[in-house]
Amino acid sequence: MTLTAGIMKKYLKITVFLFFIIFLVHNTAQSQAIKDIETLKSELDTISAQQLPINSIALTPDSNWVILYGDIGYSYTNLPPKIVEKLSLLNKEEKVLNDIDFYGASKVILYEDNAFYSDSLPETLSTALSMLNKNGRKITGMNYAPNGAWIILYNQNSYFQNNIPGSCRKKIENLAYRDQIIKQVAFCDKAWVVFYSFAGYSYSGIPEKAAKQIDKLYKENHELNKIFFLANHWVIVYDSYKYVSDF
Repeated sequence: MTLTAGIMKKYLKITVFLFFIIFLVHNTAQSQAIKDIETLKSELDTISAQQLPINSIALTPDSNWVILYGDIGYSYTNLPPKIVEKLSLLNKEEKVLNDIDFYGASKVILYEDNAFYSDSLPETLSTALSMLNKNGRKITGMNYAPNGAWIILYNQNSYFQNNIPGSCRKKIENLAYRDQIIKQVAFCDKAWVVFYSFAGYSYSGIPEKAAKQIDKLYKENHELNKIFFLANHWVIVYDSYKYVSDF
């Protein structure tokens, strides 16, 4: 096909315009992956400077964030009113805040040893949490994967899980068999991380920069505590209150 000069010029203008739109949309999506990311970093810096343990970091469905820290501390941007009310109540009652997660429209807060607040969770997940609460088991954490897989950790190395990756399941089965303390299991797409004992770790498929940071912290004899995958970003918590991130 042969284009005349006028048509070609128009074609090039349209092409350049389309590339500009794609570039703008891509970069806007990147910048809005976490809303007010500068304030998130500032809050983490403040918490770390005060040497307060960083317990949980999570994103809401609309990409706002919340941090649980210390025993009863929390910080957030634009949370749903019911969550704000619950966190405020738990704070006033001095209930220890352990973990918070959002799974689509569902949400859950873990507090004290085995108490939880949630709504519209998958039935199997909700039933497992209720059973642990009723039986007085200490719930140490939970995580949920994009494909619907989930895991609840309780006591030192016990767990309930649903459809987690086979390689991850084998790892935690081995850790439980060896009576190792499992601190956290985290998911990112099809990737996963397990932190255990003081600085033990295992991972598969996570971002290369995150993997290198974990390896570096281990070699420097730091305690590995938790990792949080937040949209296109990640935060690694070590020595309880210190952190490293890709933002």
